[in-house]
Amino acid sequence: MCGSYNADLSLKNSTLARGLLWSQWYQDRWGSRFVLRADQNTKSNFMTDANGARMSNSVGGSLIGMGYDCAIIDDPHNTGRDYVESDADRERVRNWCREIFSTRMNDPQRSAIVGVMQRMHMDDMSGYILAGENRREWTHFMLPMRYDKARHCVTVLKRDEKNKPIKAWQDKRKIPGELMWPERFDEKKVSDDERELGPYLASSRLQQNPEPPGGGLIKRDWWQLWDGNYPPFSHILGCVDTAFTEKTQNDPSALTIWGVFAEPKSKLPKVMLIYAWEGRKELHGLVEILAAMCSKSTKKANGYADVPSFPVDRLIIEGKASGKSVSQEMRRLYGNINSFSVEEVNPDQWGDKISRVTAVQHMFADGMIYASGRKLESGKLEPRNFAKPVIDQMAVFPYAAHDDLTDTASMALLYLRQVGFLERRDEFAMRQREEMIYSKPLEPLY
Repeated sequence: MCGSYNADLSLKNSTLARGLLWSQWYQDRWGSRFVLRADQNTKSNFMTDANGARMSNSVGGSLIGMGYDCAIIDDPHNTGRDYVESDADRERVRNWCREIFSTRMNDPQRSAIVGVMQRMHMDDMSGYILAGENRREWTHFMLPMRYDKARHCVTVLKRDEKNKPIKAWQDKRKIPGELMWPERFDEKKVSDDERELGPYLASSRLQQNPEPPGGGLIKRDWWQLWDGNYPPFSHILGCVDTAFTEKTQNDPSALTIWGVFAEPKSKLPKVMLIYAWEGRKELHGLVEILAAMCSKSTKKANGYADVPSFPVDRLIIEGKASGKSVSQEMRRLYGNINSFSVEEVNPDQWGDKISRVTAVQHMFADGMIYASGRKLESGKLEPRNFAKPVIDQMAVFPYAAHDDLTDTASMALLYLRQVGFLERRDEFAMRQREEMIYSKPLEPLY
């Protein structure tokens, strides 16, 4: 069974396959093994006298009555940006693939599935497979146009008696940037394609990595990493994006906690990501764990002894339907504790999701945003485990599978700018000059 994103492409591929079987080249080599049956020989579905068959299908097509020994899924996503960037369209492809993967095999122990595609999105079919629980059952063959040592491709089809992998093939390239097929796609052609496609599409379609080098709107190397004990924070802000549900197909709820501090030498205002959490909980469980992470006084009472807790000064919650319920419940249960205040914030005041992330780009580029880091034995500094999902998600936004952590980060940073906790370098210098110019000299008391 073979399928593609639409019926026209599936039919074209089927016609080419049938033409290959009829070709003199094929007939000279294997023509004696079988012939195509006259009573089942159409462009979309043909059979041999040995009871072999090739059936065509497409995303969204009916699979009733169809089974396979081998399924080939070729380009399941329409490459148009309006399609691949649509959550609904990607979910339609995934649902179709789920049915093929789970219910259409003639023999689950022996049937095989082959997926062929160029990467289009972090949550495309390949991303769905590579992030799934059964990802180790797949053999991932991935060749970027320019060689990337960090993603060196090794194909393992079986293991020896000691369960050690036997390499069937590996990329022979060794020089970073070396082209995959220079005889056909030379440097000029590839450079022209990269320029024409732009950073994101070139990274996806040529490098098979739906993330531009260094990241998308927020580049990875814009994050500053803090090693050692935290500096004294003048204000600690928590920001919540709510989705109180335990259903795994929905976005999780997310919390990021940020500490505002002055850089020791320059005294410039900075902000640090000191914790992040995401998970799926119903309303009451979500309220309890948020309160535990934002106040030590509620941590023990709620039974979350293993959850980190921070002395949050203010917790801002996205003021949408689910957010309103969470903020009301937190005020009702914990309003008398007064350890932190709760405020509903409408992020739409700063534009849509992309506009909000774009609006905080300058803060990252100017070195204002830190994340807690840790030093490895090699001496290299890397983000702490809780910070990695935030950095990863923001690096591929708006093409990540989820954007809950990104939403909390952009909302927190824009809020801190709005209330005056964060100033750019030029704004800070101007305020310092104005204070010196307009400050009155101190008068003697006597």
